[in-house]
Amino acid sequence: MTLLAVPFQPLNVNERTAESLLNGMLSVPAIFTTPGTIEERRILIASVLSDPLNRVWLVWQAGSLIGALLLTHISPKVDAQCHLVFFDRVLFGRKALLWNLMGKVFQELDLQRLTIEVPEYLTPLYKFIRKKLMFRLEGEGAAEQHPLITQKLNPYVPNGPTWVARLGSRRERAYWNPETKTWIDLLRLRLLRSEYEQIAGEAHAPRPTESRDPVRPSGNASAANPTPPIPVGVRGTAGECRG
Repeated sequence: MTLLAVPFQPLNVNERTAESLLNGMLSVPAIFTTPGTIEERRILIASVLSDPLNRVWLVWQAGSLIGALLLTHISPKVDAQCHLVFFDRVLFGRKALLWNLMGKVFQELDLQRLTIEVPEYLTPLYKFIRKKLMFRLEGEGAAEQHPLITQKLNPYVPNGPTWVARLGSRRERAYWNPETKTWIDLLRLRLLRSEYEQIAGEAHAPRPTESRDPVRPSGNASAANPTPPIPVGVRGTAGECRG
């Protein structure tokens, strides 16, 4: 089934979509960093969705609203914080939609990086962000090059650089765990634009059996900016980004 990410326009949304969006987000308690009543959370959701400084996309599948993707704390030409909410809590088959939208965001907002924070206890989400969307912990790259890590720690600690970076790449006691009723840490991950473009460029590089001079797709995908064009109407596990 094709997934569509459509820009959210608060002034043009109909009542049915607005209610589905609000109820869908309320059904995912993990998105809230603090405890609160249903009414308090409804107000919080409405304020975030209607804030003109944020960017929001609604995710549709076969005519049904299944999620929302958001950018907040946008620092022009530098950084933005990502939020992904799927009401059915399913991540499988949604990598392509998210990857395409990230490329669109890098291009349109001319950002250097994207940031995402994950509650420490949500291991499946943490793994998806790292392995599928290629985000890394703050300082992880530097840790891989540090001689104390490579010479002293690596022989004894598996994935030493990641272990070290995970200790520091966090906001301590910044999230209320609704399951244990305790304050826990948020892990902070980031994806640099240069990393995205390198991965995207490698994914679209010609294979040995392909022509070295393929027909170029519409749009300018130069060597200096190898981010692939956003596909339209891609079927299966891929997605389409509009707006």
